[in-house]
This record gives sequence, C-alpha cells and structure tokens, in this order.
Amino acid sequence: MLKRTLKENLNTGFKQIVIVDGESTDNTESLVKDFQRQYPSKIKFFSIPKKGMANARNFGTSKVDDTEYTMHAGPDNFLPSETVKQMVEQTNQYDLVSCQTFLHESHSYLEKAHNCYKKRYFEGEQEVVGTPYVAKTTLFKEFPFNENMLNSDDTEFCKRLKDSQKKIYRSFAICTEIGFNDLPNIIERWVRWGRGDALFYKEMQHQWTFSRKIQSWFHTMRIELISPFKHLSFLEYFYTFPFLLLTMYLRYHGRLKYLFLKK
Repeated sequence: MLKRTLKENLNTGFKQIVIVDGESTDNTESLVKDFQRQYPSKIKFFSIPKKGMANARNFGTSKVDDTEYTMHAGPDNFLPSETVKQMVEQTNQYDLVSCQTFLHESHSYLEKAHNCYKKRYFEGEQEVVGTPYVAKTTLFKEFPFNENMLNSDDTEFCKRLKDSQKKIYRSFAICTEIGFNDLPNIIERWVRWGRGDALFYKEMQHQWTFSRKIQSWFHTMRIELISPFKHLSFLEYFYTFPFLLLTMYLRYHGRLKYLFLKK
C-alpha cells in the first residue's frame, strides 16, 4: 500500500514527504529507503517508538523543512495534484481544509456501501474533519496534537481549533484511498474509532453536563445511522443499511470495550 501511495504522491508536487514509522512490522523502513535513494531531497524517514498517531504527527511537524503549508495524510491516501492545489487555495479563507475521500475501487458490496456511506461527508464548514487535511505549518505548531489521545486525535484537535475561533472546512476536492474495503479492515477501523470516542469522552467528561454526556453516547448513532439518511437517496440508504448497522455496532463495541474492560 505505502509503495503505491508514494509513487502516486511523488508526482503531486509536494516539496517534501515526511514519513514517521512507529514500530510497524510491514517492512516500511526498507521500502522507504529504496525511494529515498531515488528521491533523496524529497523524502524524509524517521523511525520512532510507538506512542500513537498524535505523537507521530507532532514529531513529523517538528521535522518539516521551512514550508508554508503542511498536509497530514495516511499511507492509504492518493492525492491528485488538482486536489492539493484546491485545498491549499482554500486555506486563504479557512484555517484547516480537508477533502472528500472515496475508495479507489468499488466492486464488492462492502466497497460500494462504504462509498455510499462517505456521502454523508458534505462540503462546507465543519466542526470536525479527518485527514487528509492541510493548513499553514504554523497552525500545527501553535496547536500540537494532544498525545494523550491515542485515537480520536482529530476530534480533540478540531475542538481546540473551534474553541479558538478557527474555521474548519471540507472541500469538495476528492482524494482516493485503498484498504479498508474488506471485513477485517472495516472491523479494525470502526472499533478503533470507537476507542477514539471513548478516549475523547474520558478526556472531556469532567467539563460536560449530564445532558452533554448523553449527547456523546447518542453521537455514534447519529453519525453512523441518522446522518447518512439525510445525505443518501432512499435506495442508497436501503442498500447501505446493513453496512450502517454493522459500523454502528462496531463503533459502540470499541467504545464500550475500551471504557469498561481497559485497566
């Protein structure tokens, strides 16, 4: 996956690609070294202890050369040049700009349902967005990611931006991703998001009223089941409904497991 992503994104016009590897077991370092030999000025690679995504993002930001903009993206994201250009241009109006992400292929039921599900991510100003997103490098240095948030760092990060009156925007520009199109990967992703919900709840509950805590528990149902109903046609929603039930269950499962079983 990473090899294919690097090939695609090296042609996008990025000044530099910084890769932070947190003790992965998939031969990442060897693969990246091969690319570094071909593109010595464009790729930086760092291997660090596994301390979560927030820690890796902060570390990567600290290693970026003197560039005006920084984009955070995953190893599964393909970003066309036009998408990157559009997102950067929109930072003239907004502080953090994300984009629409769809699966690179759509053949099986899970893939098709997953892409339908993603239509709930509409263009416009948002409370929370996920990667890929771009901002001026100074923003990421002013608002470092909370390293206590091993998951759901985007949620906590975006909340602090909104509390500081920053504008968050999701562009209609499109990137594609690979992976997360079979059942084991879908289970891993949504259970992880559930753990992220639990972490965010534990981080914020001391500030919340009882009513706000109840809203938090209904958030998963709203995001996974109700929001798609608002943005899909009746036929799309009917087709996607089994997938939506599965993702809602997995996300609640991850949340409950983390809250009540983690020591």
